[in-house]
Formats: sequence, C-alpha cells, structure tokens
Amino acid sequence: MSIKQLLFVLLLLLSIVCTCEAQTYLYAERDSPNMVAGINVTVIRFFDFYNNSVAEFSFYGANKIQIPVERLDRTVFPSKKAHYYFTTTGLTNTTLTSFPEFAVYEKGKPLDVRIRIKQDEYAMPLVVRFNNSKISDFLGGDVSELKNKIKNLTIVKILEMTDYAYAFNGSGWAEVKFNKTAKRFDLVDNTAGFYIGRNVTETIRINSISLSDFWLNNSLPSGLPGELESMNPGYYAFIAISVDQHGNPTFKLFAPFIVISKSKPSFSSSTVKGDNLILKYNYNFNASFALLLKKVNYHAKSEIDLRKEVAKSMKVELNYESKELEEVKVFDMDIGLYAPKGMFSYAHESDEDSLALSTAGLEEGEYILYIATFGDNLEPYYFGSAVVSITAPQPTPTPRRPAGGGGYIFGTGIFYTPLEYVKAGESYEIEMPPLAVNDTGIVSITVKPQDTINVRVKIERLKDLPPEIPKPEGMVAAWSISLTLSKETSVSGKIKFRLGMDEIRAKGFDPNAVTIILMKWDGSKWIELPTRFVGSDDKFNYYEAETPSFSYFAAVIKAAPTPTPTTPPPTTPPVTTPPAITPTPAPAPDYTEIAIAIVAILVIVGTTIYLLRRR
Repeated sequence: MSIKQLLFVLLLLLSIVCTCEAQTYLYAERDSPNMVAGINVTVIRFFDFYNNSVAEFSFYGANKIQIPVERLDRTVFPSKKAHYYFTTTGLTNTTLTSFPEFAVYEKGKPLDVRIRIKQDEYAMPLVVRFNNSKISDFLGGDVSELKNKIKNLTIVKILEMTDYAYAFNGSGWAEVKFNKTAKRFDLVDNTAGFYIGRNVTETIRINSISLSDFWLNNSLPSGLPGELESMNPGYYAFIAISVDQHGNPTFKLFAPFIVISKSKPSFSSSTVKGDNLILKYNYNFNASFALLLKKVNYHAKSEIDLRKEVAKSMKVELNYESKELEEVKVFDMDIGLYAPKGMFSYAHESDEDSLALSTAGLEEGEYILYIATFGDNLEPYYFGSAVVSITAPQPTPTPRRPAGGGGYIFGTGIFYTPLEYVKAGESYEIEMPPLAVNDTGIVSITVKPQDTINVRVKIERLKDLPPEIPKPEGMVAAWSISLTLSKETSVSGKIKFRLGMDEIRAKGFDPNAVTIILMKWDGSKWIELPTRFVGSDDKFNYYEAETPSFSYFAAVIKAAPTPTPTTPPPTTPPVTTPPAITPTPAPAPDYTEIAIAIVAILVIVGTTIYLLRRR
C-alpha cells in the first residue's frame, strides 16, 4: 500500500470516528428483508458510543491519544445508502465536551477495559481482531479505486478481514472464527461458563449481561484468553451488541484500540521556531506520519452528509477563537479537514528511519505531537502523542568585529582570525569578513573556553580530506578548523556555515527539502553534531552546529536524492486534479453504495462477529 492510500484511509477514519455516532440513536432501515448467517439485519440501531450520558469506557494500562476540545458539535444529514435509509430518533445535532480517546497498548500487555453503558445496559461484549495484511491487500492498488472498493464492500468481504473474535458473558468466553466457505462464524473454543444457543440471536440473548459496570480483564472467573492476556500487535475493537424482539442487531458500544510493536522515536521536547523537529527511530519503517497541533481547547465541528458521495461526505473543523481556518490538503486531496492557520504542521515519510516536521510559520507555545508509524502490511509499529514546545528564536548577539591581526590570502580558502581575548565560560562569536565567507563558506565561529585565554582560529575550506580520514557518505563540503591557544584548555563552540543551493542541486537533492548535518572527526570516526537550519537567501542555505571541540568537519546530506529530470516533472500540475480525488460518475439507482465506512464496519463486522454457531 502506498503512503497516499494509507494517509487517505487514516484521515477518512479520523473524520468518521468523531462524527458517525452523532445521535443518541441512529437507525439504519433496510429497504428489503435480509438475513446474515441467522441474524436479521433489516433494522440496525446504533447507540451514541462517545456520549458520556449514554456510555463510558476506560482502557487501563494503555496510552491514550486524544484531540483537546472544549466542545464537539456533531451533525448527520441522513439519506439512503447501500439499501439502508439512515434516520435518527429526534436530535440531529448533539454536542460532546471531549473528543473520543484512542487507546494504544504495547506488545505483550493484557487487555484491561471497564465499560459503563447507562441506557439499556444489557448486551454481549466481544473483542475483535482485524487482520491487517488482509486489510492492506483490500486497500492495495490505485488510491483512485478506493471509493469503488468501498462501494463494493460486502458483509463477507469485511468478515474475511478478521482473525477472530472473543465473546464474553461475565463468567466465561468463546472464540469464534469466520468460515469463508460456509459464510458463517464457527465456534473454535469455549469455556464452561459460556452458553451456545440454537442460533446467533439466541446465543447473544443467553449471554447478554448488564454492562452498567463491566470490567474485562484477568479478574474474570474464566480469566482472559491467552491472545488477550498477552496481546500481539494489531488492530482491535471492543464491541457490545444485543438484539431486539424481532432479531435485529443493536450496537451499544464500539471502542477501537491498537497494540504496537515498536518503541517511540526520539525527538527534542523543545524546538526553535523555524527549525525542523526531527523524529529519529531506531528502526526502519514502511511509513510514518506526524502532526503538530497547538495545545489549546478547540471548538470542533464535525458532520457527515450521507446525501453526498463518500469522498465528499466528511467534514471536520477545529476552530479556535476567530482564527482563519485552512484546509488540510494532502497530495492535493480534499479530505474535509480544516484547522487554524499557524497552529498545525504535518509531515510524512516512507522507507526511512527519521522524519522532519517543519515549524516555519507556527505560533509559539505548546503543541501536541501525534505520531503513527507502520511496518509492512500495515503492522502498527508505533502510535502515540507527546507535548513539545515551539520557542521564539533567540536574538543573535551582535558579534564583535575582528580586530587587526587576522590573515587571509584570497582564493586559498584559508583564513586566520585575529588574536582574541575570551573569558572563561564566555561564548564569544567571531564573525568572518565577507571575502572569507565567500571563500570558506564559514560565516562565524563561536568559542567557549573553560579557562580565560587568548585564541586565534584557523579556517581552511578543504578540496579533499587527508588520506587517513574516510569521506563520509553524502559529503557536500569539508573544513579544517583549528585553534591556537595561549594555554591548554578545553574549548567548545558553534560553527555557522552556508552551502550554495547550486552545490546541493549538483548532488541531486532539493535544497528546500534537504536535511544537512555537520559531522566532526574525533580522531577515529565521524560523529554527528546537533545542526539546525537558520535561514536562506536567493543563493544559500545557512546552518549552525554545536561542537564540543575543533578538528576536521564535513557537511553531509541526510535525505533521499531527488534526481533532476530532463523535462518538467508531471507531478502536482497546477491545473490538474489528481486521480485520487476525481469524482467517479454516479452509480445506477440500484447500485449498492456504502457511503460511510464506520457504518459498514459496524454493520458488517460487528453484526456477524457474533455468529456463534454450534459445530
């Protein structure tokens, strides 16, 4: 699956989760009778899963991901879709005071969840695991085909994407698995405390229990199944279902959660505005996404318009005060997501071990960093969030101009600074004259000695490194920077340098997207120095790096090369709409269209997950 497809699905699900259960009750009424493996799906009723006055759920031992809101206004515009007519039981608009939480468990942790259903609390609880490889296969191919694939979703196709389901009744449990050939769920395992009826409807009714305060963990009389006592990475959901007197399914709860397999990336908790926030992973990933969102309480609005096609039916706004909203477009796709200008930043990367988020244009303050990282076949490597700070750039102290005594031979790339007196612990910036900057590429040197000294700096732009020093991969420029001191002492400092944009392009990279790291030779190996981008002009990018001492240095590129094409690249032409968002012609009136994925999952997966047939 491509990044484009994965991102489209993720953002679509974000819109769905905060919108689709927008009423106290949502009905889906079918235009013709339909039975699915013994259960009537002519009328399906959904509770409002995320309204605290209707139901509450809490995952313990898990990390929580949540968007901060002061209120979340939700709206549904009902319509007929996929043979179902969606209606509500009165209120069309409802408001929540918090955004639904998303739980993330680490690999090997046990499931521990507490449920409180406050209206019509009797139901049978189940835990479902989806097969991410099968989901990945289903979503594979051209992203422009995704809409048609959603249209063609069937109950059987969704059920084939599940691994298993565990049903509970408070004293026992049963494992069921979908039988692809028989188009039903078969019983795989069963504890003595779980009872199997003559059909699915009867099984659900027999095992329904009060979920007014139900705790699903190892404290159950039968304990947890082994696969939930030590969970493997994947995508899961806790679902509660009952049936009415006519055998129609009623969904009381749908609470998704994820089990991850990898550790979180490392990153700085504070970044200067204008610098990139770098996420470094200790593993290679297939795809990673990151979002910086300012940490304020938003007035959120979400809606789903079932009268529109799936690609245009979702809309989510994050409002704050009277700030202008900006549409979030990814790969030039309209995804129906809007956020205040200057309060969010987004980035993605594939087949790498790092990711860079731009902070240019962001307001200063605290931000929530949301991260989603995937391996092959959509394996959830890491999902999580953290708080980071964006701080104001520190004003650059006005450097003292070099006094007499400096030495410079034009065209040699060698420059000697004048002898400077520097106090112990003082950071002293020595600015290079324009001719030296042009010839060496070094803008200034800051020295910070442990003892009070007189110091002279020699800077030499190298055409080649000494034979005994290996050339680091991706090297663009190299220098020798040495100090002459009045006494032996340790000296740390900073190096401000510039690289020509043409130099970077000559290496096959985009100067506007490249990451530059200054490396230092420590006598036996190259080490990376903390390096930040400080600005650019028409010809040069400017960088600053911190160094514990002075020696040989090399500026290297840390990015994937972008070969310069011989003809203008065809990507993102300004007058062309990408195929991924090109609306397809409306289907014939009798064409089955599933317009909202969550309803499809709840109806298709949720309903038949409970097909606990006898062997």
